[in-house]
Amino acid sequence: TIEGPNQVLVTNTAGIQLTATVNPELAKQEVVWSSETPTIATVSATGLVTPVSVGNATIKATAKGSTVSGTYTVKVVGEAVPATSISLASEAETVDAGDTVTLTATVLPENSTDEVIWTSSDDTVATVVDGVVTGVKAGNATITATAGDKTATCAITVTDPFGTADAPISVTSALAMGSQLAKNAYTSKKAYITGVVSVAPTYSDQHHNYSNMKIKDPADPTKELLVFRFDEADGIAAPAVNDIVVIHGFIENYNGNTVEVTYINNDSTSNAKILSNIRGTSALTVSAEHATVTGIPATATNGETVSFTVTPDADYVIDAVKVGTTELTATDGTYSFTVAGDATIIVDTHKEGEAAPVTVTKTTTEIFTAMNATISAGNDVHVYNTLALDTVITASTTGQANCGSFWGNNHEWRLYQNKSGNLIITAAAGYQLQSATITFGAGKGGILKLGDDTITSGTAVDLSGSSATFVVANSGTDTNGQIKITAFSVTYVPVANS
Repeated sequence: TIEGPNQVLVTNTAGIQLTATVNPELAKQEVVWSSETPTIATVSATGLVTPVSVGNATIKATAKGSTVSGTYTVKVVGEAVPATSISLASEAETVDAGDTVTLTATVLPENSTDEVIWTSSDDTVATVVDGVVTGVKAGNATITATAGDKTATCAITVTDPFGTADAPISVTSALAMGSQLAKNAYTSKKAYITGVVSVAPTYSDQHHNYSNMKIKDPADPTKELLVFRFDEADGIAAPAVNDIVVIHGFIENYNGNTVEVTYINNDSTSNAKILSNIRGTSALTVSAEHATVTGIPATATNGETVSFTVTPDADYVIDAVKVGTTELTATDGTYSFTVAGDATIIVDTHKEGEAAPVTVTKTTTEIFTAMNATISAGNDVHVYNTLALDTVITASTTGQANCGSFWGNNHEWRLYQNKSGNLIITAAAGYQLQSATITFGAGKGGILKLGDDTITSGTAVDLSGSSATFVVANSGTDTNGQIKITAFSVTYVPVANS
């Protein structure tokens, strides 16, 4: 490669100096200079070009002892013609980091002898060589073309398809990026992604990280992205539904049908990380048929502590006050809880003189431990079709192979749509179901239905009778939906008091 001025006045007796570089760098750098047009310009053994007459001269450098060579064109002009103006074809361009855009400069008059010099206001954002602009990192830079004392500029905006901490990409963009990957392939580097938490993460104490969070695009809430696993961050609150978060992690096209943020090849050191969490506003509702609840606002900020009181109606007794499935204990007559997503405050009561409803709440980890069960892995599957929540309530499945097996560190009890893995909640003789709350994750588009109603994880559903059958279905047209249950909460009463 040869570098140096590409224009010289015929009256320039000092000439112009060219330099040659032999590649690779470790090769001998000695070259032999020659002019293929000596009537226009000559060249010395050191690369000094001396103009002879007006025209275009071709100067050649050949690696010494080799046939490898390069050429360079020098324009010899008769007199200096200063530029009267310079302009660029575009005043603003956008380029991705790592990509290029070419700027074209027009100098008037056309026979101007002033060379166009290109500069960038910030080489860390964008560089320029002979009008070819290369994006380096996200940011803004000004490219200036100078001819004599005339200048023209172009504003360059460099974007990064992977986003930055200050300008993360949307969930929609992340999904589009992931859909372009091959099956089980990952992005070449971690992306910065922002979204609103739609499903709060679970916490794995064994791995000291969060998992199975979902974030949605506020501009298009139908676009939802699974964040399979991410690390805790110092000083950042645990994400709750409605929080706005920024996640930094690899994107994978898992099995060719699920775009997710995850680690690479089960390497937890490559886990995603939550970089920021702006607490969201959550809606609070009350469910209390025979009691008055005072002090609950319609909305509150996640992380805020809300205090309230409960007054039962005449002839009624309070059995339990819960936020979702979490039972609260009053202090000096006041209940308090910390807002962590949309929540319903539930007040269970019964009439004086009647038997109180009973609520049994069990995690699958508690059930797993009590049963001394065995975790399933690979082809080694251990199925448990019936789980006892207490002496009255059982949860069972009549599904085929794999249905009712425990998986994972949080002991998910799994049901499969294509194995007829329906869930049956049953009360023993003499008792009637009142309600049930099932906490679960989903895979392959799996959903849980009771009749025509789709059941939301962690939300209470009213029941009646001695049993209820929940059906594993799918949000799309597939038939391989999965439900991964992690907790049950069932309320029941003696039949005589139903």
